[in-house]
Amino acid sequence: MLKVLLSAALLLAVACGTTTTVPENGTTDSTANTDPYGDSPAYGGNPFAGFGEIVSIAVPGGVQEASQAEDERNGRFSVQVAACSTPEAAAGVATELRGLLEQPVFVDSEGSYHKVRVGSFESREQALALQASVRALGYPDAWVVER
Repeated sequence: MLKVLLSAALLLAVACGTTTTVPENGTTDSTANTDPYGDSPAYGGNPFAGFGEIVSIAVPGGVQEASQAEDERNGRFSVQVAACSTPEAAAGVATELRGLLEQPVFVDSEGSYHKVRVGSFESREQALALQASVRALGYPDAWVVER
């Protein structure tokens, strides 16, 4: 076994050699290295050729709706109705609640849970009043949470 290891080490040392090859033009310019993230030196075209000018971008839900949702979340207290394991299940509960209540409904993802929460209040008492309404709608496990 020792002979095999020594033979392999000797073969590796001899195979690597000590000679250095120089490019045919004779230069060893270290600045000739290309940027691996840049365009290759041979590429001189426009990568966006053939595409039209961008004139608008569609944002899901709209920009105004997104900023409005942030304004509606300023309160510390909400009523949590459900904690679902899939975003689809949480979206279904949220859609149902939006049709039943005049309060904003949010789906907050925390870890692997998607929590359906209603309302955004400054005081626990306001959230408790909504909790009673939500329980009367058929969600007996709804509780007040502080965000």
